[in-house]
Amino acid sequence: MDKISLILTKDKAPNTDLLGEIPLFLNNMSEHYFENGISITGRLGNMKVNVNEHRVKIGGASLCKYFLGDNLKEMSRNEIKSAFQKMSDDIHLPIKDAEIKSFEFGKNIITNHQPQTYFRYLGNKPHSNRFEQKNSLYYSQNSTQFVGYDKILEFKKSGGILPALYQNCNLLRLEKRYQKNVANYFNCSAILSFSNCLSFKSVFFFKSK
Repeated sequence: MDKISLILTKDKAPNTDLLGEIPLFLNNMSEHYFENGISITGRLGNMKVNVNEHRVKIGGASLCKYFLGDNLKEMSRNEIKSAFQKMSDDIHLPIKDAEIKSFEFGKNIITNHQPQTYFRYLGNKPHSNRFEQKNSLYYSQNSTQFVGYDKILEFKKSGGILPALYQNCNLLRLEKRYQKNVANYFNCSAILSFSNCLSFKSVFFFKSK
């Protein structure tokens, strides 16, 4: 599990004053005023948070980094559950009831050669648009993407300290990205609790229309 975005509406936390209470648990806050009210943005760890009187948006960042410190690791099902529980504890909201709006799954593969070497062997994907760049490869289909890129290069650019396990390694990162309309993609009205969906992890990663 990597980047994720979710939303929790007021009806899921009826006894919580969203604007009065949630900002107490955030860092780097700023207020924004609109004709129809106020919103407050801030950070919960690496997660972006936006709050108004009707809902809380959380995400736009790596759940793996939030829970494990970096996104070089791969999260187990139990770690994903624990990450959402930690988020609930940190922000004092029932995150299990939040709707998942977008998410990404990823896998790291240690390779003998630089990841870019393998891109030309990855041909076309049915019903997808293939787009290759110098250090990355994209297959786009509607609101989803399948992506391959040089994880070591990306990690160093972000300023991360490379763990000893990956020193002097080549690391190919493969990601499946569900960018919007997630519930429609999986033919359901909403994905409200990720713990209910963990048994379908492999389906999430490989399913295509």
